[in-house]
Amino acid sequence: MLTRPAGIEDIQIINRILNHPSVYLNATLGRDVGALDIGPQMRAENLFGLMIDGGNGGCIILDPYDETQMEVHSCILPDFRGREAEKIAIEVMRFAFGTLGTRKLLTMVRADNKPADLFARQMGFVRISDGDEFRGYELSEYRWPCQDKELGALAVPEMVTCCPDPHFARICGAMTLRANSGFMGTGVALYNSHARLHGYPRMFVVGMDSILVGDWVVHFAERGNPKVETLTWQPDQQLQASQ
Repeated sequence: MLTRPAGIEDIQIINRILNHPSVYLNATLGRDVGALDIGPQMRAENLFGLMIDGGNGGCIILDPYDETQMEVHSCILPDFRGREAEKIAIEVMRFAFGTLGTRKLLTMVRADNKPADLFARQMGFVRISDGDEFRGYELSEYRWPCQDKELGALAVPEMVTCCPDPHFARICGAMTLRANSGFMGTGVALYNSHARLHGYPRMFVVGMDSILVGDWVVHFAERGNPKVETLTWQPDQQLQASQ
C-alpha cells in the first residue's frame, strides 16, 4: 500500500504539501488566497486524508459534500506522479467507495492542466462541467469495479465460485469490502446493479448482517472476518462453515 489514512498528527506535513509550489499551482482548495491551512477542517473532522508514502509522495484530501459524494483533491509531489499515480488512484477509490461507503467522487481539474485532465479520464472519471478555468469530473460507484482490476482478490473466496467471469469477482470484491466496513446494504445494491446487466446470480439480504448469493450464505457480523455457509447438502455434513 502506498497510502494510509491521515490523522491530526499529520496536519503540519499536509500543510507543507499543500503549499509546495508544484501542488499549490494547481490547487482548488483555496488558490490565490495565501498559504493553505488544513488544520481547522481536519480537527473538526470535516475532511478525510490519505498520506502517500507517509507524506513523502504528497497526500489526498477527500472533502465530503454529503453522505453520498465527496470531492477529491490530489496533492501528489512530482516524484510520485506518472507510474505511481494509477496505483494511488486505485487506493483512493478503495478507501472512498469501500471503506467510507461514498457513492460518487467528484474532482476539479484546471483547464490548462492537460496531463491531469487526461489522467482523470483514463481513471474512469466523466466530465460533467466545462468552465473557463476548471473542468468538473465525476466517478460513480458503478464504474469503480471496472477500474480496479485487482478488486476480485478482496472477495470472499466462496462467493466467486458462482461464476468464472473476472468482472463477477470484482463486484464480489467491492461488495465484500463495503460489507466489512459496515455498508452491506449499499454493497448489495452495487453488486445487483452489475449482476442484472450481466446475468449473474442475484444477491439477497437474509439478515441484519447476512447475504445469500448462489448456494452461499455469508455473515458479516464480525467486521473483517466473514463466516460462510453452503446450502448444498454434502455426504459428511449438511452445513459447512469456513472463514
